[in-house]
Formats: sequence, structure tokens, C-alpha cells
Amino acid sequence: MLSNLKDALAAEAAAAKLWPNTQWPEILFRRLSWLNKRVRRLIPAPDIIVPRLKAVFAEFDNIVDATTGSPLFTPLSIKAFKAVLRLAE
Repeated sequence: MLSNLKDALAAEAAAAKLWPNTQWPEILFRRLSWLNKRVRRLIPAPDIIVPRLKAVFAEFDNIVDATTGSPLFTPLSIKAFKAVLRLAE
């Protein structure tokens, strides 16, 4: 999901007043429920999200865990990715 930019900017300004000594990335991490109440989110259209999903999969497709030597994507996770992709399409 993508955040509504106008809402996110308003929330960032409000957070700066509420927690002046806290950086925005920390607010994103520690105050997520506060943020989710104030920022609308949307799911991008298929012509936007499908290429992005495919790009993420292509980027990490051949990654292997350095410790175990196991591939990042197992047959089960590839099946799950394909199901997500069909849903997005």
C-alpha cells in the first residue's frame, strides 16, 4: 500500500510538534498505530504494482543465504509469489 502524500506530510508536521526530539524514521517505526490512524493508504493500480512486484522478485530471485547456502525463494515461496501476482493482476 502507498500512503496518501498529503496525509503523510500533515502527519509528519503533527508528529514534529508532538515529539520534537524524535526523527521521522523513528516515528514510522515506534508510532505506527498513531500514524495509521491519520494517513489514508491506497493500493496502486495493477499497471503500477505488477511491474514493481516482478522487479522485486527478479532482483532477489537468485539470492542465496550466505550462512545456510539455501536459496531465498523456496518452491513454496515462489508459489506464494505467483498467487500474489495473480491477485495483483
